[in-house]
Amino acid sequence: MKFILTSAFCLLAGTLTYAQVYSFCNDTMVCRNDGRTVPYQYAKYFGGDENVALVTKNKLKGVLNLKSGKELLPCEFERIIYMVYQPDTVLLKKNGLFYFFSCVSKKKIGPEFKCDNIADFDGYFIDGGAGYLTSQAPLVVHVNGKYGSITLKGKTIIPFEFDYLEAQMPGYNKINIAKKSDAYFLVDSIGKRLDTKNYTNIPGYWDADYIAAFKSGKLIFLDEKGNEHSSPTGSEKKHRAFIIDNAPVLLNTRGKKINKEAYDFDYLQEYDPYFIAGKGGKRGVIDTTGNVIVPFVYSGIDFTSGDCGNFFKVSQPGKSLFYSLYGLLDESGKTILEPKYDYISVGYFIRIDENEKKGFANCDGKIIIPAMYDDYYDCFKASGIAPVKLNNKWGFIDTTGKTVIPFKYTRAGYIRNGVSAVELDGKKGFVDVQGNETWE
Repeated sequence: MKFILTSAFCLLAGTLTYAQVYSFCNDTMVCRNDGRTVPYQYAKYFGGDENVALVTKNKLKGVLNLKSGKELLPCEFERIIYMVYQPDTVLLKKNGLFYFFSCVSKKKIGPEFKCDNIADFDGYFIDGGAGYLTSQAPLVVHVNGKYGSITLKGKTIIPFEFDYLEAQMPGYNKINIAKKSDAYFLVDSIGKRLDTKNYTNIPGYWDADYIAAFKSGKLIFLDEKGNEHSSPTGSEKKHRAFIIDNAPVLLNTRGKKINKEAYDFDYLQEYDPYFIAGKGGKRGVIDTTGNVIVPFVYSGIDFTSGDCGNFFKVSQPGKSLFYSLYGLLDESGKTILEPKYDYISVGYFIRIDENEKKGFANCDGKIIIPAMYDDYYDCFKASGIAPVKLNNKWGFIDTTGKTVIPFKYTRAGYIRNGVSAVELDGKKGFVDVQGNETWE
């Protein structure tokens, strides 16, 4: 989803041209195309627009229009977070305080507030690193050790008094699950508490429509008005993983634990329709009936996906306590890549790092480009070629590993609209995917 700052910021959206004031000279900096001093460090694109960058200067962040060179937001903020579903608003942090800011009126919206962390429904703790919020629902805010919620305009809905508060997902049950001093509470969308005295445990959301709760030892389901149901009518979820009595369990709709005795889990994470489970310090994968898909032999397992499909990324101990080796399994548990790589990521191809060198495997795990390059930009899907670094020189290879543009550049950048910014013998210019060069 493209995020466009409104016309109040005079953003010039459009195709990358040689006339831009700034371009990406490498993966950490923006450079002026006229060679003058560059005051900015590049952080990342802002909101998915190729003409807008989140930049830093003297450790403070701003937003830069790469075409015009104008600062859309000056470099005076500790955090800048854009709102995917509310693109005329950004969330800013300055002098330790957060506030919402209108891109249209260029004014603050609502009061300033101090907090330790903010999360949306995906669990992005924006003061811990993420630069965007995808929520349309109120945000969970952590202030002085207590949780509450605010609207996207900064208005308090649920007061900051709870030890735990689960963030809402757009379209989900509008009741919030909260916890305070080991007691569970249900709070509706306007901050009103519902009666929960008859519930011994409220482990979490069953699906978009129901909350799971235990009453007199029996699992029941609550709709967004707090009405009780004996089963989650219409739900596609037949099993859910919850933490109950400080232990992970897998429940069916009757509230029965389906963990087999041989798999007394110490960890359980749902990746529908699978569950990554832990036993005795090892990780494996089970299905919704408790049958093992991936045996409990790995030190870690994560679910990962890309253009190549869905996979389980597995890890085993490496050369030291803080070093792991990674492999890849398909959804049936079949080994695609043995756990011997320093790094693996799934995209158009599967990137593999080995002995600090980078290469690629195809979607079946066959090595098509050996791990021999020092750096790269993954442009294969969009451009059919990619810039790679070898022996301190940048060149370009195709999807078979064949060199299509020689290794001669001291710098090369990501290919955008068929063009990469390059540097050679102190000169700055551009090269297109056919190898045609244009120099300033």
